[in-house]
Amino acid sequence: MKASNDFALVTGSASGLGRSVLTSLAARKFNIIGVSRPGDNVEAVVETIAKQFGVIGIGIELDLSV
Repeated sequence: MKASNDFALVTGSASGLGRSVLTSLAARKFNIIGVSRPGDNVEAVVETIAKQFGVIGIGIELDLSV
């Protein structure tokens, strides 16, 4: 995969497999959008990953089960 201005959206990205996928995409220079349920601190997780890899990061707290 080659990325430049591409964004990748990952659900469940505050921890576990979702966080690993988000990190892997950021390492490949995709800008990232992480979505996780309220209280999972996804904004901080995305900010940390984005800074580490020099990409744009957006964290969204959203309950998709409703």
